Amino acid sequence: MPSRYPSFNDYQAALQNPGVYFNQPILRGSQPELDLWGLPRVRSGGFALTYRMTSRDGQDLAVRCFHKPVEDRTQRYAAIHEYLLKVREPFFLPVHYLAKGITLKQQTYPITYMDWVNGDTLEAWLYSSLDDQQGIHDLSLELVALAARLGALGVAHGDLSHRNIMVRDRKLVLVDYDGMYVPALQGRTSPELGNIHFQHPARASADFNSRLDRFSEIVLFLALSALARRPQLWKKYQSGGEGLLFTRENFLDPFNSPLLQELETLTDLRSHIQLFRQICISSLESVPTLSDFISMKARSFPRVEINPPADAGHRLTYQAADRFTILRNLGKLASVVGLVHDVFRGTTPDGHAHIYINLGSWKGRCFTIILWDKALELLKKAEIEPDDFVGSWVSVTGILTAFNHRPQIAVDLPTEIEVLSGEAEAAQRYESGRGKYSRPWSMAARSSEPHAAPSQKEAPPKTSIALSAANRTEPAPLITTGDLDVPLDILKKLSSMYADLISEQREPPGG
Repeated sequence: MPSRYPSFNDYQAALQNPGVYFNQPILRGSQPELDLWGLPRVRSGGFALTYRMTSRDGQDLAVRCFHKPVEDRTQRYAAIHEYLLKVREPFFLPVHYLAKGITLKQQTYPITYMDWVNGDTLEAWLYSSLDDQQGIHDLSLELVALAARLGALGVAHGDLSHRNIMVRDRKLVLVDYDGMYVPALQGRTSPELGNIHFQHPARASADFNSRLDRFSEIVLFLALSALARRPQLWKKYQSGGEGLLFTRENFLDPFNSPLLQELETLTDLRSHIQLFRQICISSLESVPTLSDFISMKARSFPRVEINPPADAGHRLTYQAADRFTILRNLGKLASVVGLVHDVFRGTTPDGHAHIYINLGSWKGRCFTIILWDKALELLKKAEIEPDDFVGSWVSVTGILTAFNHRPQIAVDLPTEIEVLSGEAEAAQRYESGRGKYSRPWSMAARSSEPHAAPSQKEAPPKTSIALSAANRTEPAPLITTGDLDVPLDILKKLSSMYADLISEQREPPGG
């Protein structure tokens, strides 16, 4: 197992020349989806960076490049791959694991690839379908059937959440199998603990069996059932994009949760909410199946002492003013808090509209929130006016990236931007989630007043995402510049100086 995995910028540079760095023929001939700046677009973080790539014959693939080690990853994925080929369930997709999938700096690293699911995450589907109460109810029934089938198979996904469940033609499809349990893995520990806003507070790494998904299934069912009855709950409780109405705080203190108190006013959910409170304060082993929960077959449980880690429930958080700390942590899924100074609207030469929400001075290469593509469409549909953010303290959650030394997060949904009550809440969010070596909030450098929208002279430079196939496939060795993203044209100029390095030193393809 590699002692050190490639950085975010290593992968970003390599993805611009897949014909050089990937060791699988179908991936060598594929091209990545590009972002607003013409760089490979990263879709998710966690244990791996996920990219959408299109093969020469038009097949869309989800390629995951790992940046965190798991000691027995090869053995786990071999068992998962074999199992998924055997069961052929419609909510699973075959996943290919390559122990030597990509070669960077004369060393090979693992990747996985599978078919890209042409659909929306459950979170995105709900955001667009809140007025379709029958559709949400029907999806809750799909979840019940899915849970029953997983139980019958004796398997568990291990990280069921609103972003690992896709909706395709109103059917559910599961993605991201890093924490999956299959019978062949019995006796091992969990490689991850999943999204804490869907997990029982008592879950630990020693918990790894076919019952792992039960609590998550109940949380998802309650959220869908509540939204099918009262869609306005979304606007009231869905903030930050971390959970689906519920957050870990609801599980840790279920008797004082405003959300659970409100759900208890829904007549046909009242008994289920009372049972759910008991489940939250009971052992993980006692969590019933979703069908038993719905039918109220589960009995009341004796209360147990639950002692989650002191920092559980808090995403790694940075202050927008600490630009260099963010630039040293590109590729991480994190939150950033800061004061909105101005909002800029622009259009690329290719006609792609976008909005920049600047948490600081644009001239000073401040941290920027980017909305484009579907996120911009959803913002307009929700009738949210970005200018209203000016002067507000906000928190944004997503993958940290950068362009031209400017740190940024490109949001997928408007719910990933959360307006805070003021600087006191921003400081509390930061202090509860800041890294070990981050400076205290009191040392944060920030301007005292927000600015008006930038003039055209101060506006962000025009960008283009139109790149010729010839430019994107020209072989070039891996060249990175520390912690910063590099535009493709500059990367290729640097790479041309060393064009023969890879052909001389590269290992033969393997899997």
